[in-house]
Amino acid sequence: MTDEGIDILSITSSPSAGMRKGVVVNVDSASSAIRDALAAARQQSGVSIREALVSISGSHIQVTTGNSSILVSGRNVSQTEIEKVIDAAGLTSIPSGRQILHVLPTDFIIDGGRGIKDPLGIPGSRLQSIVNIVYRCQTSRFNGLWRVVKRLDFRVSDVVCIRSPLPKRHWSVEDRDMGTALGI
Repeated sequence: MTDEGIDILSITSSPSAGMRKGVVVNVDSASSAIRDALAAARQQSGVSIREALVSISGSHIQVTTGNSSILVSGRNVSQTEIEKVIDAAGLTSIPSGRQILHVLPTDFIIDGGRGIKDPLGIPGSRLQSIVNIVYRCQTSRFNGLWRVVKRLDFRVSDVVCIRSPLPKRHWSVEDRDMGTALGI
């Protein structure tokens, strides 16, 4: 990755193994499949992978909404206030045993005016945010994924939730069973 954006150095495909519906069911098979994909990418690009973005998907990923508001006392909305209202909206209660992955703002409201995507610098008295809170269920289901990552000996830069852009009716049975394990 550069200041100008992402440079794609390799595009490879490798059979998936050791996964079922986005969850690692066989650590050895999943590690081997990812190691093969990494080797193919290294051979094609000439670059060794030291860091990865781990993606998760599956029915154990849930989304709920949250909202919050703060007073801005007629001033122009600052970045600090935007972060504060998003953080407050992310405190919405989720079921116990779950872990929040992302708090994604979907809308801001200033003094009742809806549809504001970026409130920075807009004057107002009250700033509200509406967010999507993406969380994962059953934290124990991810232990296998972390064991795979440890075996591959690279640093995890971030964990993200990935949803397929295709409706499930377009997926093969194999696609539905495998899920997404790792995006690099």
